[in-house]
Amino acid sequence: MKRTSRGSPCGFLMPSRSSESARDCRKRKALRIQYLAESVRLRELTVLKMRQDVERLLEVCHEIDNGEFPQNAVAELGIPYE
Repeated sequence: MKRTSRGSPCGFLMPSRSSESARDCRKRKALRIQYLAESVRLRELTVLKMRQDVERLLEVCHEIDNGEFPQNAVAELGIPYE
């Protein structure tokens, strides 16, 4: 809804403060949702990367348990060995 400004000639229309405030609130809400969605997306990517790392470590552990010593995998993981 619009109301006329008391000080303006010819009944110039201007937005009311409450509708302007509501519009600003909706904009802030949309930006907040966008920020949270991006944050969730980045965290999901991090979790996927960590899962891959854990799976790779499990493979190396199984190989070591079987008596194999995967030097390339150990070096790739940054584990010092002699």
